Amino acid sequence: MKLSRQGGIIVAALIWVTAAVVFCCSVLYPLWEKERNNQSKLDDLHGKIQRARKITALVETIGKRASETQESIARMTQARSMGPPLVWFPAKLERPLSRFGITQAKVRLNGTVPDPEKPELQRTFWNVSFPIQSGVPDIQALLLALTAIENQERYIRILDCAFTTNEAAPFQPAGTVNLSAIVWE
Repeated sequence: MKLSRQGGIIVAALIWVTAAVVFCCSVLYPLWEKERNNQSKLDDLHGKIQRARKITALVETIGKRASETQESIARMTQARSMGPPLVWFPAKLERPLSRFGITQAKVRLNGTVPDPEKPELQRTFWNVSFPIQSGVPDIQALLLALTAIENQERYIRILDCAFTTNEAAPFQPAGTVNLSAIVWE
């Protein structure tokens, strides 16, 4: 009788374990599988959101650049109405230079080349020369002014910059800047 009682407990335990396994396989496993699929979909969605954020930032950057370019074109168009570049361009450069303390700048037109892609435009090359009165502070001011000019006017590019001393006046160094600008013909 003891064996049959133990056998009954064992059979009951086996039934219980079988029921638990069936429950796990029929109810819990599909739920686990669904959760795993949902997590995979959520991970994919997070990746798509990150890509969308990057694209949005890129579009905003492109929009900002386009706006700056439109402003630059508007300034070029306005300058066109002021006459030839030989008239208005030196003043356009002298203003930012004077803001940084460089007041004796001489702006010369070195040459012009027609733009092969846009016949109404031409690339102009300019030389700006100036005395350096106080050494390093003037050079720092010049570099700040050049940065301001290039940042403000998208159609102006600084080509090179040089600082020299004159043998006749070794204590009066001079600076020269060569730049190009795209202007209306």
